[in-house]
Amino acid sequence: VATSNQTICSGDLPSNVILSGFVGSIQWQVSTTSAVAGFSNISGATSPTLTGAVMGALTAETYYRAVVTNGTCSSVTSNAITISARDAATATISGATTVCQFAASTSVTFTNPRDNAIVVTFNIDGGGSQFVSVGANSTATVSVSTSLAGAFQYNLVSAVYQTSPSCSAAISGSTTVTINPAAAITSVTSTSPVCIGVNHTYTANGLDLGGGTGAWSSLNASVASVNSS
Repeated sequence: VATSNQTICSGDLPSNVILSGFVGSIQWQVSTTSAVAGFSNISGATSPTLTGAVMGALTAETYYRAVVTNGTCSSVTSNAITISARDAATATISGATTVCQFAASTSVTFTNPRDNAIVVTFNIDGGGSQFVSVGANSTATVSVSTSLAGAFQYNLVSAVYQTSPSCSAAISGSTTVTINPAAAITSVTSTSPVCIGVNHTYTANGLDLGGGTGAWSSLNASVASVNSS
């Protein structure tokens, strides 16, 4: 009987595989096809322990078994051990947009293309680390408040699986949420009193268009017209 199946991170060495409860000589075999076909002998692998060094760094699912021969008796084959190689955790980020200050909150989306749930580490404008969990082959969103104006860059830092082996990896990518300041006028000043038939100049003080445009207008054009120049 060979020891149990393993899951490792792609590119790592597996743990030793050990055969027990046998009588006779051993020949270890390997297959990348399936647990029942495609096996070939591993040169020099004839001891009860098949070491990780002999198996080498694996990047794909691989199967191992032992063939035991005792004299002239028919050979017997052990159970096949499956060693799965898990790709490094990764994620992408999206959600670039431009909105107005105090508008409804927007969001940034994190996408996990892997078959296992992950935790993504990210930061905003290079600040402290923040974390979001993303399910297998799924997405997760982080809400972005619009209460503060400015351009905010969300940066990916790393991803790690929530189950062992973690296969953590540094990742890159970013998206920017731009929040334009709300339009505002502190006050409007002009001469007073207003005389009929006389042109008057009005001045908007503390004007902030918030990235937009503005124009003067009259509520009653039949009484007064406006030249915004």
